Amino acid sequence: MNKQNSSLIKSLRNLINRGKSAIGIGGMRGFTLVEVLVVIGIFGFLTAATVTLYPNSSVRLKILNIASDLQGDIRGAQLDASSVSSQQQTVAGYGIHFSTASKNGYQHFIDKVTSTEVNGILIGNQKYDGQNEDRKFVTFPEGYSVTNLCVNPSTINKPFITCRSNANVNDVTLLFKRPSALPMIYINNSTSTFYSAVCAQIEYKLSERGKGIVRSIILTKTGLIQNGIGGCLDEQMAVIPPPAIAISEIDVVGLGGSLVDIALDLAGNAYTASFSNNKVIKIDTSGISSVYGDIGYAPEGLAVDGSGTLYVLAKNGASGILVKFIPNGGTPLISTLPVPVNTVLNDKSMVIDSSGFIVVIDDSINKVWKIDPITGVSTSFADTQNNPKAVAIDSLDNIYVLNSNSVSKFDAVTGAYLWNSPVGPNPTALDIDSLGNVFTANNGDNTVTKITQNGVSTLAFSTTGGNPEDLVVDAINNIFTANRNTKDVSKITQAGASSIVASTGNNPLYMAAISTTIFVVNKSENTITKIVQ
Repeated sequence: MNKQNSSLIKSLRNLINRGKSAIGIGGMRGFTLVEVLVVIGIFGFLTAATVTLYPNSSVRLKILNIASDLQGDIRGAQLDASSVSSQQQTVAGYGIHFSTASKNGYQHFIDKVTSTEVNGILIGNQKYDGQNEDRKFVTFPEGYSVTNLCVNPSTINKPFITCRSNANVNDVTLLFKRPSALPMIYINNSTSTFYSAVCAQIEYKLSERGKGIVRSIILTKTGLIQNGIGGCLDEQMAVIPPPAIAISEIDVVGLGGSLVDIALDLAGNAYTASFSNNKVIKIDTSGISSVYGDIGYAPEGLAVDGSGTLYVLAKNGASGILVKFIPNGGTPLISTLPVPVNTVLNDKSMVIDSSGFIVVIDDSINKVWKIDPITGVSTSFADTQNNPKAVAIDSLDNIYVLNSNSVSKFDAVTGAYLWNSPVGPNPTALDIDSLGNVFTANNGDNTVTKITQNGVSTLAFSTTGGNPEDLVVDAINNIFTANRNTKDVSKITQAGASSIVASTGNNPLYMAAISTTIFVVNKSENTITKIVQ
């Protein structure tokens, strides 16, 4: 406290000490009227001085409470959107809307399912416009308002640079679209451009004491919500950068075109095949590509067993054939095996179990076959649902078949049917993690379905980019999808948080994973995107 206030306190202390020596009630005389008035005046002066030095503690507390409530509402919208309960099937998303036209609060709204369809699925319009919405305006106490709205397109940590002074930022919408915990951040009701972070600055009215007492709420595209003690221009974005990822493109145009599928051996070598010239292409661990051999037939799918033997499922006229490539130094030994006459060939119709048996699915008669890798003898192993699309196998050799709208599980030894669980619309691929969970890419609504090892299905586990065509799970159980329309790769954690980790070439259709390295075949460019985490 300054010298003036110290002197006043000393004078007050002297007055009190003087009173102790006077005669009055209880052996002490009371203060005179003049002395009482002096004491009251001193107390009033000290109170005024304290308020001047420490203004509006109530303002600080109230702003803190307002900011905490806003942070809680944003978190609530995020948690509501992450839920996939059946009671929410009429809800497309949950959002918060700020407007410089209504600075004394913010709008909490629910974006309901409308008659608008995307890929056959009814969705909301992803806007705050009063159309098919439930709305609740949260009003701040008198005198408090949002004095800055900022968005930032940058993905690095730096101060916000686009604020209310920019005439374009009049309205900011935060929307958590079910079932994602990641926000869509955009301005002026336009979903054509999304931003990496948003900041809303709350302040007491500028004309009165308390000017400069502000709080800010920051939300980043990674779903992080931060309560700041300063204004938006003073705050640093808390965008957490993703782990370092190395992305490279491998060009195999000169070796063949119209690539089909991709398979990896245990050493990390990649294999693909050209439909245009019937060649198998090998990409070694250094990224060097070469022709591995000639199939002699039109390739459809590839798989590699534990010994490094490559099998290529190919068309031989009206029927099919398995071309077998046994490692033998630089030049493999090539032989062929028959496949069941009725087998319908495609890039996701073959896997190899731990004993080396080739498992293929038959779309024409809805059957699973097992083929002996030595003799080529085929055994009818199990009957599937209608229109099987893809097959996968877990660590215990149990077989999983993707049907037109479900996944079926079959016992590894007997082929007995164990369960059948629903998935999202137009599923295109499936894979299994180390815990026995099954994941499918659903092209119809750009989602991933999760099915537990007991057959319990979560119909909308997470979202992807546009039109996922293939899906793989890496060694640490992250899920990746190749998204054809958006030409990128989505990474989805076990918690369901989805993010785009890489751009690809045109028409990314096929994927494979070894450890935490992902390969993607870009069919229209005859290139391979390699993603090393």
